[in-house]
Amino acid sequence: MNLKSAKTSLIVFGLYLMIVPGLGLMIVPELMLDLFGLSHGGMLWMARMIGLLAFIIGAVDYLVGKYQFKEFYK
Repeated sequence: MNLKSAKTSLIVFGLYLMIVPGLGLMIVPELMLDLFGLSHGGMLWMARMIGLLAFIIGAVDYLVGKYQFKEFYK
């Protein structure tokens, strides 16, 4: 596997996870859920927690790619 492409993929996917589902669900959860046709039943706290989890996973992916932790690529 080409390590440069793995690094780029991790950085781009990490940024995507932090911005779209991460910040999107934490800041405007009702808009994001309605955009994809998902019902929330007034429980927006759960969507915000999922957004926080997506943000954390995105940050880990971004940092793994940025600092080239090759042990985590696989």
